[in-house]
Amino acid sequence: MIRLLLLTVILALAPIEAPEPELIPIEAKMSFYCSPCNICCPGSSGLTASGIIPIAGVTVSNDVLPFGTKIYRGEEPPWIVQDRFGGNNPIERFDVFVGSGPEAHQRALEMGRQTWTVFVESK
Repeated sequence: MIRLLLLTVILALAPIEAPEPELIPIEAKMSFYCSPCNICCPGSSGLTASGIIPIAGVTVSNDVLPFGTKIYRGEEPPWIVQDRFGGNNPIERFDVFVGSGPEAHQRALEMGRQTWTVFVESK
């Protein structure tokens, strides 16, 4: 009986390894946005569709993927879907948050639209 109890405790404390998420490659159409911005979106609350304040280098918009989905490109830290375009855009369309204010507005314009291979984490 003690052996069974001991085995149960050992198994309960043993680390369980979660499976690695599958990464699905997508040829993505990327654009870049700033918010809040008095130049292109006056009156914006500055909040994302998920209700949080966007973070430059983290927040990305997508109309299809669930909030919290991670998007990878190379060795960079992942972006996280935290916002929506609000226009029924396809899954391969992303908008990356680059910051707030006039400098971020200019950066978004300079980056324009690009096509990148990104990897979407499958949940």
